[in-house]
Amino acid sequence: MRFFLITISATVLFFLSPPGNFCFSSDSKSSGSQIGYRVFYDDFSEDMDNKWIRSSPRSPRINIYRGRPAPSSDNYGDGTKNSGLLSKRSFSLTPGTIIRCDMYIFPRSEKTWIGGSFGLPVNPEVFRRGEWPEWLVGMSYNYIGKLEWTEGLFQEEGTLVCYLIDEDGKIEIDRSPYTNRYLNGWHTFEIMIGANCFVEFRIDGDLIYYSRKRFSFVQTHLPLLLGHRSGRGGKVYHDNVEVLTYKKNIAP
Repeated sequence: MRFFLITISATVLFFLSPPGNFCFSSDSKSSGSQIGYRVFYDDFSEDMDNKWIRSSPRSPRINIYRGRPAPSSDNYGDGTKNSGLLSKRSFSLTPGTIIRCDMYIFPRSEKTWIGGSFGLPVNPEVFRRGEWPEWLVGMSYNYIGKLEWTEGLFQEEGTLVCYLIDEDGKIEIDRSPYTNRYLNGWHTFEIMIGANCFVEFRIDGDLIYYSRKRFSFVQTHLPLLLGHRSGRGGKVYHDNVEVLTYKKNIAP
């Protein structure tokens, strides 16, 4: 496999730990320029089927007019069921893993429910059976509008959701409703598993959520999942999907 050495901006240093000492106990956050390796990247400039398994019967397709820059993946849903892409390749999860994706969420009406998401599924086989998996770790940005079933508190408009399964095997979820500033434009969403195994969720480099507990490494080889819900009520695009990992300790 060919690796690309690049400089990335991160907030938690990753140190190669000795056997039996997988995570550092400190939960402090730091900043600095780090050296990392890109182990996966897709800007959807090639055939989508080279790297991805598409949902069925409704499946994403490449849009040659949208992107950052164009082309990009158009989720191309029907508004009634989730659709998306599962990577053919699986990734080794370790402290220092970064998953990054650009997303564009465009609601056409207040009376719609759409959303874009990406991350790592608990059970990829669920996707292959035509269903939508639960997240091991993931980010979702949804627009939940004025529908009959969303009356009252559920009309949350732009809603950011951060998910992970923690070290106790429990689901940790953080919801930020009425967060409309990320609608109708391209934004970079990022998940970073720190050296201490706490998880940082970022948008455009800004820290949105820092996990209360450490990430669970029960499963360490999983594919990427991206997609969610779109249709006549709105469009969802993904672009510049990448996975990076730290390989050495670099002082800030």
